[in-house]
Amino acid sequence: MRPAEPHFLVKALVVPLAVATGLALWTSVYVCEPWAGLLVNLAAGFVGTVMTVLYVDVALQRHDAAQWRAVGQRVNMRVEGLANVSISTVRSALQIGTEFLDRGGDVVNDAAKRRKMMTRVAEGVLTQEVSRIRDLDVKGWEMLSRNLQTASGVADRLLATFGPRLAHDITEGILDLQDIIGRVVSAYSIVPDIFGVPAERLPKKRDGSSTVPTQQALYANVENDLKQVLAVAAGLLRAL
Repeated sequence: MRPAEPHFLVKALVVPLAVATGLALWTSVYVCEPWAGLLVNLAAGFVGTVMTVLYVDVALQRHDAAQWRAVGQRVNMRVEGLANVSISTVRSALQIGTEFLDRGGDVVNDAAKRRKMMTRVAEGVLTQEVSRIRDLDVKGWEMLSRNLQTASGVADRLLATFGPRLAHDITEGILDLQDIIGRVVSAYSIVPDIFGVPAERLPKKRDGSSTVPTQQALYANVENDLKQVLAVAAGLLRAL
């Protein structure tokens, strides 16, 4: 687990003990011995406790940070992998090739350049083409749902393995990504016989009316959700 945050220690430890120290010293002036000496010693104990705990906390935080620094970059690579899987899943669904990806060695081997490239592709290319999702056939929608579930599984493993160690914004981004993916997968799993089916082959409602409006509304929701997937994935890359 992460060490307690400094502001938490101030509220939970320093302030109460400082008040107790002040009360003990103030009271010692108005009472007789041996109570006066006892209160002074008690106040000194409070001060010693605060100094000891704060020192130990700082020392533990520095030790923890030194240990974590050795593996932090490897964890970042796994978070980057999640973001890239999410972005690539949308790219594949939109049937957009790799022509927008710079696969030169200086990019592939440079994490900062690689993340910048994927962020640019997500926000500058894919977001503008999300409406192409309506062209997917039945197998395309099935593949999209399966790949999104894979991305969500990667997120689960990240949170289960490194959750307490991840920065707050990274954890929030991963959870947001899972929530959005969950909406898409849930919509598909409820009515898979509507997604990707040509209008003339769509099943009718019980009252005989067309389900085309329903299909179009579902497509619109998925478009919006996929834009959010791209935005959150890009945000994760920026946060690394």
